[in-house]
Amino acid sequence: MVANDQSNLSAPRAVHLPDGNRLDDIRIDFDESFKVQDEWLQRVPKKLVLASPVKNSLFHLHYFILKRLGLWDPMVMNGFIHNWFDEFLEYWSNCLCGRPVNIMDFHGLMLHYRKAFHSLMNLSWSSTSQHISNYQSSENLFCLMSLILRDALTPLRAPAVTNLITSDMTILEFGCCHAPVYRSWRLFLNHKSCKWFLADIPNFGFHYARHIYGQDDAVRFITIDADHFNDPLKGVSHKFDIIIVQEVFEHLHNPRLIAEYLVDRLKPEGFFAFDYAESEAKGLDTPAGLEKRDETLDFLDEMLVPLEISKSEDNAQSGLRILSKRKRN
Repeated sequence: MVANDQSNLSAPRAVHLPDGNRLDDIRIDFDESFKVQDEWLQRVPKKLVLASPVKNSLFHLHYFILKRLGLWDPMVMNGFIHNWFDEFLEYWSNCLCGRPVNIMDFHGLMLHYRKAFHSLMNLSWSSTSQHISNYQSSENLFCLMSLILRDALTPLRAPAVTNLITSDMTILEFGCCHAPVYRSWRLFLNHKSCKWFLADIPNFGFHYARHIYGQDDAVRFITIDADHFNDPLKGVSHKFDIIIVQEVFEHLHNPRLIAEYLVDRLKPEGFFAFDYAESEAKGLDTPAGLEKRDETLDFLDEMLVPLEISKSEDNAQSGLRILSKRKRN
């Protein structure tokens, strides 16, 4: 194990296990890495996410025009638009202490990790600890890298959700991984001041989100450990205006219980945005996610009323449903 020797207020480096090579086999000690990151999050001065409606609108217009012209995607892939890669590189170099890479190396490494990831088909889900362990192997860097690239290609994630955001909302992105909806708010909508809660188990994506957004004053991080799978927001008393559960239910240990748990945290006229992929319980999709799918969907249909179905331009968010909490007499 390589000890972390940073003592200043810069974001801490990950603690590595001895068998990795810091390139195509990065292995970190998640317990220690999250511990030093927790200590940093507690003491680092928080910064305002500066609100700039004009800048946000210009960026949105810039994205829209280039997307319509068919230029956005090739410019992202080739590095002409590179803010997303700069952000990844900051994490790769300064947190993971990875070997020097350029944007072409990024694509090559993502392919390498993709091949390794697809070998993870029949995993054990015998305990909550094993569940977390499944998400911590080096192969899971593919998930993070592919999601970062997806968000670079379509930076406004879940527009049907972000269109609902107004100032002074309290929002939970549950099972957030690298926090794509928070990132969209940060890029396009930060003039609408909100309080965000980002929750996930300790994995590469959540480690990345905490590293990149750890100094934002708008966000609070909730790490779900193996002892709190049935009470993942333990110690948090807030009710939420919006709860986002995107690409999550099929991965859960007990999706029906978590659906009830989260609906109970929704304000009376709040919004619940979710999807629930159909799967064969392979890879990181759990047997419980498959077994309890119908039961979970029936519960949500019973407790909440439909508001909207979202379909993005590229159909990447097809099936995202937005429900509002049913008023009780």
